[in-house]
Amino acid sequence: MVNQYHNYEKLRYLVITTAINFELFIIALIQPKKMRKIVILLLYLSSFLSFSQMESGLREVKKFGFWDNQNSEPVIILNDSTIYIGLEKSKLFFEPLDLDDSKLNELIPLTVKDTTYLVEQSGGVVVKYIDRTFTRIDKSFTHHNQYSSIPFVFNDEIYLLGGSGLFIHKNILIRYDFQEKEWFRTPTFGDIPNIIRGHYLHIKINNDLYLVASEGNSAYREGAPDSSWFVYRLDLTSMNFFKLGRLNIEHYNISRYTHRNLFTDKLISRTPTPYLNIYDFKNNNYTTIDNNNTNVFRADTNIIHIEENTMLAIQQKRSVTKDNLYYKYFDSDIYVQNGEKHPIYIENNMVFYYYIGTSLAIIILLLLLGHLLKKWHKNFNLVTLNTKTKTIKYKGNYITKFDGIELDLLIKIANTKGEYISYNELLDLFKPHSDSYETLRKKRKQLMRTLSEKFKGLLNNYQTDIFIYHSDPMDKRARLIKLNEDIIKIIS
Repeated sequence: MVNQYHNYEKLRYLVITTAINFELFIIALIQPKKMRKIVILLLYLSSFLSFSQMESGLREVKKFGFWDNQNSEPVIILNDSTIYIGLEKSKLFFEPLDLDDSKLNELIPLTVKDTTYLVEQSGGVVVKYIDRTFTRIDKSFTHHNQYSSIPFVFNDEIYLLGGSGLFIHKNILIRYDFQEKEWFRTPTFGDIPNIIRGHYLHIKINNDLYLVASEGNSAYREGAPDSSWFVYRLDLTSMNFFKLGRLNIEHYNISRYTHRNLFTDKLISRTPTPYLNIYDFKNNNYTTIDNNNTNVFRADTNIIHIEENTMLAIQQKRSVTKDNLYYKYFDSDIYVQNGEKHPIYIENNMVFYYYIGTSLAIIILLLLLGHLLKKWHKNFNLVTLNTKTKTIKYKGNYITKFDGIELDLLIKIANTKGEYISYNELLDLFKPHSDSYETLRKKRKQLMRTLSEKFKGLLNNYQTDIFIYHSDPMDKRARLIKLNEDIIKIIS
């Protein structure tokens, strides 16, 4: 039973705090006077925190009132003793209720079979409203262990999902049993989030509850978003959680939850700017509209009834008065505003494909970049011969130590475009000299040796020759020659 579970947690917390207080008390007795004052101060603060935790919790913006289906009239609960009914705000007189430490105007109104029930959001008290009379019907107590939970009704039963209490996130689901008049825990399955809060966006649509929740550990840092926030769907027929996808909206918007009572498949949320977001979780999109067109739909706006094209809401006046609540009408066409649609969440399979696609793209890009860098590095370290301008460059600098006939020889070989040329054809460079054949051969040999030495000097004693020699397959006595492409690059 839920009460026993919460009793255990309270007892555990009290035992821990009592032990700490006892230690501080003993230290206070044995310490010098100056130190004793500090320890006594710590003891006082510890005691204060112990009791304050039992009562504290994160609450939503207060939204007073509900719609009475039985009498077709609005009800405003200003406080535990002041209640108004009807649009004329007639005061309702009733017997005071014993609500433990709960407050009537902070209970959450839920409708079961056209009857309104007011439920303590942190767990415990249940009040029935019928015939303009409030009656407490539960036998439980206000355990305050599920602050800011998500209250909802399914199959005519009341549930509380998530919340926090005793410094711990609660992702549990409890159900109120009308016969036993107690709360019982209901098992949940699937992708259960760690942090579930009622002041974050959520909406019940038919047999599904859509909610923004986190699988992380930090619930109060919407201003510093992380990747742990997702949109979940709770299938109420099986109580299975499904993680639909990663949240795709600004985190400061997820806690601006506006509705308490929902009448459509869409949800309105006030943003910090003068705009409203209309969320359609069923179709995974939201639209942003100008708030000025809605007569200033505020964060404290509590829509309690929709009839035809009009929504009746309760708002607070901008004044510090005892009775500062009033009724306001809004056009229900706000739900069907047209505009640019954005996804509320990125579906999990899309996230998977996105990461796979991104990873592959990065790998391909890195491989391409590596190939280009390798090619650039190789070209940068090659000697470049431009056959048109008859110039030679190496590492960005022009090389001028080659004379005319040396350049002519290199260009003659380069014009074969990587093919071999007969070694004897190089003798043509020395014509029309009347030297003997043997003299021409010696000149050619000397020219080839000079070029090889110059290239070795240019390339810092690079051992590979600038020329590649090969035997002519048609005449084994003849030699062929071409430029070494690992050393020189030809530009024509």
